[in-house]
Amino acid sequence: SEGCAIGCPCFGTTNGTVTGYGLYSGPELMNCSMPIEPTMAADSPVRTWNMALKSPAGDWTKYRPWRAPGSALPIDPCGVATDSPGGPWPNLPEPFATWLGNWQDAHGLGGRPAGHLRGDKGTAIPGDSVPPTFWPAGGTAVVSFGLAVNHGGGYQYRLCPRSGKNTPSEECFQAH
Repeated sequence: SEGCAIGCPCFGTTNGTVTGYGLYSGPELMNCSMPIEPTMAADSPVRTWNMALKSPAGDWTKYRPWRAPGSALPIDPCGVATDSPGGPWPNLPEPFATWLGNWQDAHGLGGRPAGHLRGDKGTAIPGDSVPPTFWPAGGTAVVSFGLAVNHGGGYQYRLCPRSGKNTPSEECFQAH
């Protein structure tokens, strides 16, 4: 399977989700033999899913990256173009997974940026292909986030100053 458990590196082509075993996969299915304990409490008011822990699976988000922000090492520091291969059917065989992905893209349902394939890394996007955004130090940046389906995940906004042709690194994001 793919994914991330807190305290372990992420792997595969997803953004920290687990494919193939569903939402209730534990660290053992994410190649993580020694996960750390969450830093965000089970009863934290910032949780968005299973807040009262009434799921038959209990606290199934315990070892997900959003329960210990900054603890999982992402696949790429600038993100990965993703949705689960095969959409809601992660074990869909080829050529059906590709057909479904193309259909999702054509109908604005794929979850990937236009022109990118699953697994494309953000650090591989040429620096001159996206207009730069300049934010003054100490200023306020207006950002937005849209959630279509809540699978109990999390998100984060991260900054790393880009200088010249240097590729942003995880260390840079952690430092800023």
